[in-house]
Amino acid sequence: MGLKIAVPAATLAFDKKELRKVLRSAGSEVAALARSLIRKSAGGGRTGYKPGGGRYSASLPGQAPASRTGAAASGIRVKTTLKGLGVRVVDSQFYTRFLETGAQGGGGKKGSRNTRRRRGGKSILLAVVGRRVLQPRPFLTTAMDQKGDSITARVRDAVVQGIAFKREK
Repeated sequence: MGLKIAVPAATLAFDKKELRKVLRSAGSEVAALARSLIRKSAGGGRTGYKPGGGRYSASLPGQAPASRTGAAASGIRVKTTLKGLGVRVVDSQFYTRFLETGAQGGGGKKGSRNTRRRRGGKSILLAVVGRRVLQPRPFLTTAMDQKGDSITARVRDAVVQGIAFKREK
């Protein structure tokens, strides 16, 4: 014996408006926190001079970068994807990626770090003075880690709120 039940056609509809709003506000919060981490960084590392006068302390590895000119903090922007279902927090300054993730090598005059001597018409490497290493000074990942739990909860609520069950005739 078989039982047949006729179910009217139905669809799930998703309203993206609330999700877009939550994503934009979440991106703005992360960007604002990243800016404040840079501006409030106390430094504690090497001491140097600011352009235009004054002294500053560079940041230590693991801390947010110290603000010298303010360009890194003011360059942080929030960009939405084409359809608005994604957000990126980016910094327009070239060097901030190196501050965030760390870097090795580069800079200096050619040959100033390696000691060479000519012997028998050949250049022989005598010593490598050192390798330049910039340890990471995270600010965007720190901001995202601090705001991550609240953002996840709000995005989840926006997705659930945006789903609607519609019956078709």
